[in-house]
Amino acid sequence: MKILLVDDNAFMRDMISNIIDVEDVEIVEAVDGAEAIELFEQSKEGDIRLILMDIIMDNVKGDEAAKSIRSMDRSDAGTVKIYAVTVLGDHNLVGIEKEKVFDGFLTKPIVREELNDVVKNAIK
Repeated sequence: MKILLVDDNAFMRDMISNIIDVEDVEIVEAVDGAEAIELFEQSKEGDIRLILMDIIMDNVKGDEAAKSIRSMDRSDAGTVKIYAVTVLGDHNLVGIEKEKVFDGFLTKPIVREELNDVVKNAIK
């Protein structure tokens, strides 16, 4: 199973990668939403099962990238799990939540157990 990890902060990408302790998971990294869109589009359908998407990034923001991925004409665009990963509280994401592009939210700093539960549920 592949996870697409999208964050403009290299330290955060490394930290998140290092606390995922689920076997047989390959992490593919993107530095912004534009690269995430490109990597998902180029991937084999069903290959990426989970996207962990920062919200506030330069170039293409996380919510815009998630909307773009959801609107792609491919079988997994509507089923891939996309989680927003942000320092913002849920109350600031009300507008994003209404868009229904995210399956859930993880708040930074990331809690190891919460992250690994999300990963395990994505591979069921």
